Amino acid sequence: MREVARRVGGKKRCQKEPLWAKPPLIHLANSGHIQMNEMGHFRFLPEEEKKKKNKEKLHVSPQIAEILARSGKPHLAAVHEIESDAE
Repeated sequence: MREVARRVGGKKRCQKEPLWAKPPLIHLANSGHIQMNEMGHFRFLPEEEKKKKNKEKLHVSPQIAEILARSGKPHLAAVHEIESDAE
């Protein structure tokens, strides 16, 4: 974090506010652009993880999945059926 604060904000800003970069980095981590570990260190996502994240399946109801299937376009919908235990 200090390296980011120094490179982006400059020497003077880093000396005045050493932790100014923490809120933007946390926002980027929460939005999935970068990763943050338990120790608070940040890193870019590897390319393969970005591809996996973009191809995650969307869980939809069976009715929506049927509409998507009829459209003829490829989709990444996974049907999530709810089983009732009321028997």
